[in-house]
Amino acid sequence: MGRVEKNNDYICEFDNMQNMKRALSAIIISAAMLAACSEDITFTPGISFLTPDPEILEETAIFRVIGQSFSSADSVRIPVVFGGTAEAGSDYEASADHFVFSSESPTDSIVISTKRLGTEKTVSLTLQIPDGFVAGKYPSSEFKLQGKYGKLSFGSQRGYIADTTKYTVSLSDSTGAARVLSRNSLISFAVDKEKSTAVEGTDFEFIGGSSIEIAGGGSSAEFTIAPIAGALQKGRDKIVLKVESDDKFDTGMFPELELGILKPEFNVLDGNWKIDTLVTDSLYFEQIWGEQCTGYELVPEFSSSDSFEISFEDASFQPVFRSGLKNFFNGDSKLSFGDEVQITDTEGNPKRLQMLSLDKTNRYFSETEVSEDSLSFVGVHLMKVTEEETEIDMMEFYFIDHTSKGFMPELESGTKYGSEKPVATEHGTYLMATFRKR
Repeated sequence: MGRVEKNNDYICEFDNMQNMKRALSAIIISAAMLAACSEDITFTPGISFLTPDPEILEETAIFRVIGQSFSSADSVRIPVVFGGTAEAGSDYEASADHFVFSSESPTDSIVISTKRLGTEKTVSLTLQIPDGFVAGKYPSSEFKLQGKYGKLSFGSQRGYIADTTKYTVSLSDSTGAARVLSRNSLISFAVDKEKSTAVEGTDFEFIGGSSIEIAGGGSSAEFTIAPIAGALQKGRDKIVLKVESDDKFDTGMFPELELGILKPEFNVLDGNWKIDTLVTDSLYFEQIWGEQCTGYELVPEFSSSDSFEISFEDASFQPVFRSGLKNFFNGDSKLSFGDEVQITDTEGNPKRLQMLSLDKTNRYFSETEVSEDSLSFVGVHLMKVTEEETEIDMMEFYFIDHTSKGFMPELESGTKYGSEKPVATEHGTYLMATFRKR
């Protein structure tokens, strides 16, 4: 038993010695660390552009530098070397040729102002690192001089005015999407006097002038144009406007707008019209032609869904037909005003119609055959009716230019159609429906 106790004492003594060695090692390590912390640690501050590319605005670019704090001087001058394909003075101007880097505010900027937009040229700045500093992550920075603000365009290529009318000039990017400006910008357009037959100040005028501005946050501007009352003369009814490109803007899809001046009474045409009555139905034609013709069952029947819209803004005719009248149309048409034509109406009375020219029509008036010639005339006669003491705008709409291959095909073989457009002006050849203004 005594031997065992001796061994236990030996083991305990050995453990105590090991613990003392560990403690001594910890003290030595701690002392070394304290000694190290008491010494000054030296490092070399770095300087870098904040980003690899500057902050780019519509006509300026801002280059910024940033670095670590330092205490060797109150401020440091950091020269830059300008590079790239652009020329200073003609393509751009720089706010400075160096950065000023202070210990209290270790950041600074140089602003590049673009003088010529759209050149595709570049400007680069490279830091000249002064003694006592090292280059950071971005020692140089470059950008391409800004393109022009965008492309200016009228909303359409053609239009009409019969009264005071607003038109729009819009700004878009190269993809056609609207381009929003960050600040107000003047834009300019002018009358093309060589192409115009109407004279500004004599035949028409700009209400509020022709100088317009796209406001910051916007992408378009409006101008107002009006015919001068009582001035309309034949041969002096065409206005051609053109957007003028400059050092800030290119021209877009419609850099030119042709406007036709109409009689004031035609202003009512602009808008939406819904069918009221189909006058020339199958019974009407059968009473005229009897057994001379066939295919009466193919004559269009009335549908309350039939309507169309005339837009003076872009000189368009937009048909929305559900009845057989749809077979005359192949989509939205470009609209032009023609001459007047005299016909005998369905009551047997002489009547003068204003002709409208439409493209994208099917002169065969057929569901199965389409004419190669797609340009046709229709005729309109405007009137007003009073219903319950309310005056309503109405229109007689005549299909006066077709050679049907569906209903009554015998009219063509029997030479009932005329030889020159509009060919269906004779009684019993045209179709007519009345429409009311919505």
